[in-house]
Amino acid sequence: MRKIKKIINNISVNLLLLLVLLVFFLIILSILEMIGLASIPILLSSILSDEGSNLNLLNFFDLKNKLVNYSQKDQIKIISIFIVSLFAFKNIFHASIIFFQGKIVKNIKILLSKKLFKFYLNQDYLFLLKKNSSEMLRTISIDVGNTTIYILNILNLIKEILILLSIIFLLLYSDIQITVFLFTSFFIIASLFYYINKKKLFNRGKIIQKLSSELIRIIYETVGLFKELKIYNLKVFQYKYFLKKISETEKNVFFNYFTTSLPRLFLELAAVTLIISIILIQLNNNTNILDLLPYLSLVVVVSLRLIPLFNGLTTSVSSLKTIQPSFDLVFSELEKINNNDENLVIEYLVFNKKISFRNIDFEYQDKTKVFENININVNKGEKIGIIGPSGSGKSTLVNLLIGLLKPNKGEIFVDDIKISRTKPQLIKNISYVPQEIFLIEDEIKKNIALGIEEKDIDDDRIKMVAQASQIDTFIENLNLKYETKVIENGKNFSVGQRQRIGVARALYRNPDIIIFDESTSSLDLKTEEKFIEDIYKIFKDKTIIFISHKISALKNCDKIFDLKKKLFLSK
Repeated sequence: MRKIKKIINNISVNLLLLLVLLVFFLIILSILEMIGLASIPILLSSILSDEGSNLNLLNFFDLKNKLVNYSQKDQIKIISIFIVSLFAFKNIFHASIIFFQGKIVKNIKILLSKKLFKFYLNQDYLFLLKKNSSEMLRTISIDVGNTTIYILNILNLIKEILILLSIIFLLLYSDIQITVFLFTSFFIIASLFYYINKKKLFNRGKIIQKLSSELIRIIYETVGLFKELKIYNLKVFQYKYFLKKISETEKNVFFNYFTTSLPRLFLELAAVTLIISIILIQLNNNTNILDLLPYLSLVVVVSLRLIPLFNGLTTSVSSLKTIQPSFDLVFSELEKINNNDENLVIEYLVFNKKISFRNIDFEYQDKTKVFENININVNKGEKIGIIGPSGSGKSTLVNLLIGLLKPNKGEIFVDDIKISRTKPQLIKNISYVPQEIFLIEDEIKKNIALGIEEKDIDDDRIKMVAQASQIDTFIENLNLKYETKVIENGKNFSVGQRQRIGVARALYRNPDIIIFDESTSSLDLKTEEKFIEDIYKIFKDKTIIFISHKISALKNCDKIFDLKKKLFLSK
């Protein structure tokens, strides 16, 4: 019930109402299943007896009185037409339920994926630094998929239990002893398999979940280390590592498949044993075999329906155990979502005069001290250089300035407005050019005008910023020019070309502040000097912050702050 409560708490009212409607349809389906199963022995009874049968089902449906004025041949015709019509309607109705159920589950999957994706987007930068990207990918794709399968299995369980109850009612009306024996046998077999294997299924489900993350990580690492794997001849090493993990994964998947396939075999054996036992007992009692056939046909038809039914119940319950780790993980993540996160509003602070860092200390959660007692003033229109060796905190300082990180001590002011440590606040109209540019798999112009609808893209401005970032000549020489497709993070471009596209992206938005975080590191000295000169000419009225480990890249800055010395250098 706790699982169902979690589902109810995390879906919309409309979806909840649709689920209630689905359960109502499933009740109708179970009644149709019961009537369908009962109709076969009734037909057989009409064929074998022209004087009426002692089959209890005839009394249940009051068919003796309703068909008393019809000949045996007419009775057979009426019942046959009824059976065909019933099964046609039942199957069309069942198909509609499957479609309806599939649509509901699809919408639940979209809703859960949307909530999780939005939750991750709303987290601070520290969350992203701590979170394993392969685990995030697995959670949104694989674990959410498994969670919807979990919900689908619950719906299937409800359907199968309702049908089971209708069959029990049907058999109890016909023969209590056979009903008790049949269901006791099936229940014991199904329960034994479940209770013997439930812990193993759950544990193997957790192992599969963990291995899925590792497989995603291995593929990421293989792509990222492709050159090194070739150069150092490590292909066999990586292949064996991948083979080991995929073998472990599939071994656990195989165990679950084999375990959930076994109950059907034993259920079939129990059903056949029951049918043969009934025949032998009745023959031993000198019962006329023709009188026995209608009743026997009921047992056979019900058994044939119960075998897949109980097997489905066992499989669904086993599957619930296997994918429970995914279900638990997804809903534990959803429980972290604060109600305010759904309508999270980022406050943008307008920069008109000055940004001040006052006695700033920062350390990561692992207690790694990055810097302490930093004081910096950035006036509007200034060209500020920040220099320091690797590990001195240059990028961390940028993240503090942008608002992605909050200081442990000290305050950051934008025009005398203190940036909050609790509320999400960013400086308005700021552009950032990182050292490693990430390109989306789309046209060049859509990479430059990132996040802007195609109809709103200013083509003239695209060309202007491309020229400013010295990438225009390269693009103009391409066959499709600015419509050229970027392949997976710019694999079809050089590092320098990707960096220039990143610069054009930052310039397109006409920002008040532009931050270059080691953005010219891949350029040669001559190209770097020209690039910086062009930036100063085009954006002479803008505030520019250059971060570099090379003093030569910062020679045109108004002032240079040395992070290691914690002071501005004299020019």
